[in-house]
Amino acid sequence: DDPRDTDKRFECSLYADCEHFEEANAAAAVYQKESPVLYAPRVSLCDGEKLWAVSGQRAEGLLLSREVCEAACTSNESCAGYVWSEGLDVQRACGGYSSCGASSSRPHAGVTAFKKLSPDEAKSEPIAASASVAKGVRYTTFAANRYCEGGKLHSEWGDKPSGVLAHRWVCEAACTSDAQCAYYLWKDDPR
Repeated sequence: DDPRDTDKRFECSLYADCEHFEEANAAAAVYQKESPVLYAPRVSLCDGEKLWAVSGQRAEGLLLSREVCEAACTSNESCAGYVWSEGLDVQRACGGYSSCGASSSRPHAGVTAFKKLSPDEAKSEPIAASASVAKGVRYTTFAANRYCEGGKLHSEWGDKPSGVLAHRWVCEAACTSDAQCAYYLWKDDPR
């Protein structure tokens, strides 16, 4: 079954290439991998305006993994850093912030703050060489209202927001974690 032949609300498809297109409904868009974005762990929490904050016990949506939380920050130009927590005594939490400067607040056990590095900071040899630097991937809209033809690596579709269909950023994180993936399609058509 091809999702275009069904009437499903959500679709997440990963592609190795996307040279040819097919028309799609207005709710579908193809995103292309761009340059990597580096994040450095911080010893203090991010400060600034909270852009979003989600917490809970279940690993779903933005709380699926640190990589999904990071994808939300990477795709948001206003996000300067994010805070992630998980552990036995800490419920999962993901929060994005407009700045990630010198805060006096220290994180609790299981909480880590990550600052999005500027291009100059990313070029810094000690930072770039650090094993603790997280690497996000920036995506740009490649094609709106279109599907890729060929090069498909994986596809899921359905009417319930779960797994890779929970949110666009979960789909994006799936592409980021697949070395072959260069594009992903996200569709959320509430009809």
